Amino acid sequence: MPNKDKLFSDNAKYAGKFVATPSFSDHSIICSASTIVETIERASKKGYENPVVVKIPKKGTKFLF
Repeated sequence: MPNKDKLFSDNAKYAGKFVATPSFSDHSIICSASTIVETIERASKKGYENPVVVKIPKKGTKFLF
């Protein structure tokens, strides 16, 4: 069962980490890790073969688009 934390309600906890969720519409956090590979492996071990993985930026991070 995924953790019921939401991606944006506890972003300080996940800042700088990769976070896996079940789908684009379900933002429940399955797991998190420092690398994308480790995040996907952890999600797979929990039964999620195609999780959505995002990186949560650290506070103050600036982006160029």
